[in-house]
Amino acid sequence: MNNEFLSDPWLTLRFRKYTANPKRWAWKNKRETKNQFQFTFLVNGLIGSVLTAPLAVWVGRRAQYGQGGVPTVPMQRWVHDFPNVDPGFHPRRTFRWWFLGTCMFGGILFAYATTSTN
Repeated sequence: MNNEFLSDPWLTLRFRKYTANPKRWAWKNKRETKNQFQFTFLVNGLIGSVLTAPLAVWVGRRAQYGQGGVPTVPMQRWVHDFPNVDPGFHPRRTFRWWFLGTCMFGGILFAYATTSTN
């Protein structure tokens, strides 16, 4: 009986739900189910991100350069005092942005498709 109270959350916004009454078990079960779903969704999302990585490399490389083969450059409305003059800086940054975005998008789609909602 004492271990049952030890598994209750110590800090919670709705502490009345965890007071000693029969409804407390339903809230604890809901919390456990929610944590289990979130963990499964996260693991499936990471697996989906890894599976999407080859496609993300292709998308990132494609986004680095324009149609004519010229590297992309930022179109700024303000002039920076100390611009980075490395010719490969912006293409590398663009690749990173598109690679990570594609991996995240593919991982979330894979997680939604493979994680059971019930």
